[in-house]
Amino acid sequence: MNQRLAVRLVERQGHAVMVAGTGREALDALERERFDLVLMDLQMPDMDGLAAVTAIRDREARASTGAWLPAARSSFAAGGRIPVIAVTAHAMRGDKERCLAAGMDGYVTKPIRPAELAAAIERLVPRETLPTRETLPTCQTLPSRETQPTSKTESPPVDLEVARRLAGGDAELRAEVAAIFVESGPRHQADLRDAVQASDPGRIGQIAHAVKGAAGTVGATAAHALAGQVEALSHDGYNERLAVLAGELERELRRAVEFLAGPSSAESA
Repeated sequence: MNQRLAVRLVERQGHAVMVAGTGREALDALERERFDLVLMDLQMPDMDGLAAVTAIRDREARASTGAWLPAARSSFAAGGRIPVIAVTAHAMRGDKERCLAAGMDGYVTKPIRPAELAAAIERLVPRETLPTRETLPTCQTLPSRETQPTSKTESPPVDLEVARRLAGGDAELRAEVAAIFVESGPRHQADLRDAVQASDPGRIGQIAHAVKGAAGTVGATAAHALAGQVEALSHDGYNERLAVLAGELERELRRAVEFLAGPSSAESA
């Protein structure tokens, strides 16, 4: 979901976008075509973002010394450094420094904030330097795939003010992102139930990571926080606490989906 939001935001800046699902796909695309910038998700299947940027810098070095001759239309054929911005759901101490040390040129966190992303892109690729038709490949992880009834005094599952800020005040964009969340929510709920029934902590963690990104994007603050707890706990293996928290996350996710699908969300747009 963060991927779809990023694509929409970048397109609104006048760029053309190509999406790669893995680090290896991003490398293949760079070897085939010329791009101005790469948004690199750190958590991707097959080859993660840090490994991918290391491979990019290695290809640049070999092309510059003549040790490797890239295709004429390749991003590596032009010489120089391809700007890469890291995109991550982890905002841990030292993460930014590790990304920059690995060869990244910028760093933005999920949930993606329009102003932050726009500023990071503008810093590396100012608009006046771009051709008429800009191209920006975006690499993001695409994950493969209730307590008691809520009381009337319970706080809303979605903070609409947070949602407005995340969409940069764009009501149309906020509605589009909410629709994606409502569409994907039931699948995440079912996947979470199946993973708990299978006592699979790895799968539970993967789903929680996907839910965390999606919930953060729409302002579902409680679901976002719970998903982070579930993802962290999943690293310790399967246990009763993980199962309980996963159940709470499923129910909170359902609350957020029902809220965003209902009239209260639309009336507050």
